[in-house]
Amino acid sequence: MQQKNIHVCRDSFSKLRRENEETNCAIMLLSVSFAFVLLTTPFYIVHCVYLIYRLKLAYTITDFLALINHSSNFFFYCASGKQFRAEFKMLLSSWRRCLWSAACFMARCIPRLSFHIGKK
Repeated sequence: MQQKNIHVCRDSFSKLRRENEETNCAIMLLSVSFAFVLLTTPFYIVHCVYLIYRLKLAYTITDFLALINHSSNFFFYCASGKQFRAEFKMLLSSWRRCLWSAACFMARCIPRLSFHIGKK
């Protein structure tokens, strides 16, 4: 009987975890979509007006907002995606190791290269 209760608890916990992940994913996707609409709509409205009246400042500002939309997606993913954050940390740590080994390689090779170049 106790074995059956443990399976029921595990199944319930797994179901709650999946629902939580789906909710987080839905919130993230809605945030990205809302930001897209909010940040790009003014650009298209001003673009239509710009064709008639040549309002350069308004065009520049709304173009900047449309560009911000692209960079804001990264922050939405970081804020809501546990797996995205974990993968991003792993990527940064591998880059750090790669850059460190490249810096060590360059520190060893550059003095030898400059010696050979100057010797001709």
